[in-house]
Amino acid sequence: MSIFNPELLYNSQNVKKTKQLFWEFADNKDEAILTIGKKDNHNCKSLYQLYLKYAIDDPTEVQFALDVFGDVAFWFNLRQSHFVKVHIQKWEEEVEKVRLSRNISHIIEATQNEKTKLQAAKFLLEHGSRFRPGHSDGRKERAQNKERIEEVLESEAFAEDIKRLNPLFN
Repeated sequence: MSIFNPELLYNSQNVKKTKQLFWEFADNKDEAILTIGKKDNHNCKSLYQLYLKYAIDDPTEVQFALDVFGDVAFWFNLRQSHFVKVHIQKWEEEVEKVRLSRNISHIIEATQNEKTKLQAAKFLLEHGSRFRPGHSDGRKERAQNKERIEEVLESEAFAEDIKRLNPLFN
């Protein structure tokens, strides 16, 4: 049994509701059953809360779709709607951070086990700092440095310096 009955998800012509499901977008607010907000509001369930509750342990979102809407296709259609898609992308980032945090916790726990402590400690030593907030993996900096080098190599001043120094190397 899903959280929402099918008759709440379809209109009288048996067409899937999308915007009408959400308090923020519905023409008739009394028929809305969901909110995009982070908390239940206006007698509507927070899709954000429902999504986070399930998605952390359900990367396929299938169990989420079945438990909330009773229909996988309904959810995958709804999640592609332009007005929901933007929010879900942000929520996915939050879910990934929670999953990462859990996985790091498991690795830290593995340092207490005689069989796994060496590998876990080695992993944390080599990669641990890259999981801190604000850490960059260096790709952006390398790309910026490459651009700066190319700018210097293409500059007139560099070309003049090469011409001036060229006799020294002949």
